[in-house]
Amino acid sequence: MNSTIITSHGDKQITILHDGKVIVIAPADCDKLIVPFHCPVCEYPMKQAQDAQSFREHGCCGMCELCWINNGKIETIDKTTERWKEYLERRHRAFLPRIAFK
Repeated sequence: MNSTIITSHGDKQITILHDGKVIVIAPADCDKLIVPFHCPVCEYPMKQAQDAQSFREHGCCGMCELCWINNGKIETIDKTTERWKEYLERRHRAFLPRIAFK
C-alpha cells in the first residue's frame, strides 16, 4: 500500500493512500490502527464490523479468523493447497449477495 503522510495545521494528520484515491484525515495524536479495505490474507473486501474487529486482533477478516487462526496466531498458509482452494470457494459463495427471484 503506497501512502504519503502530510501534516497540516499541526493538529491534523492527512494520509493519502492508494495513489491519491483515498485520503484519511485524523488527529495528529491518533494511534488507532487503520483497517484496510481488503483482507491481507484472502484479499476480499472487509465489509462487516466483525471484519474490523478481527483485523485489529489477528490481522485478517472474520472468515479468515475462523478458518486460519490457531491458538491466537494465524497459520502459515500455502495458497497452492486444496484446503486454500476450498476456502476461497466458500469465501466467494459467502461474499455473493443473496437475491431470491420469484
